[in-house]
Amino acid sequence: MTARDRWTIDLKCPVCGKIGEARVSQADGWEFERDQSTRVDFTPEGFDFDVDATSGQPKFRCIEHGDLGRK
Repeated sequence: MTARDRWTIDLKCPVCGKIGEARVSQADGWEFERDQSTRVDFTPEGFDFDVDATSGQPKFRCIEHGDLGRK
């Protein structure tokens, strides 16, 4: 099993103000060379995500109001 770098992403809907914290991870070390995609390990209630086809990165959204946009 490959070691993974882990971190959190603060989420906030600009429409309703709902907040949460997603947990994500990515392959570490030499394994990163083969798989640079970020995996979502936990998404808080009220939020969801899609994976961007080009970058392989998650794009989070509020279930009620859509895309969170950039901070």
